[in-house]
Amino acid sequence: MPVVWGSSRELKATPLTPSRGAPAWGALAFDKSGALLVRTAGCTVRTEPKKPQADETGAPPTNPVETEACDVQSWPWEVAWAGKDIVLAGVADPCDAPHLSAKTVGHDVPTGALQLPLPILPAFQSGRCGGGRRCRR
Repeated sequence: MPVVWGSSRELKATPLTPSRGAPAWGALAFDKSGALLVRTAGCTVRTEPKKPQADETGAPPTNPVETEACDVQSWPWEVAWAGKDIVLAGVADPCDAPHLSAKTVGHDVPTGALQLPLPILPAFQSGRCGGGRRCRR
């Protein structure tokens, strides 16, 4: 594998995380250009690394210049289906099935809630929880 060198920098933007409960997308993402997007309490900040510019003497700078801008529309917290009123409400382990189950809720779910299988490789062993109880994650 090739060696890749990088540098680190402490960002001023503090990520905002969702409250505990239903599954949610995180507060960090990358856009198509490779810029880091950070969802904060006030806005979504774009942090873009810029290529270092040599100074007048021709010596490379010690730190690349970076910019931060609040110019990005935020993304939703919910894990949802596009074009539908369906969101992921949780993941359950039914213990007697070779998969986990995704619990979905919303107006577009016929019964109001639906369990969808989430295949796992290799498959889980049935009866792994013991005592007939259901494991929740």
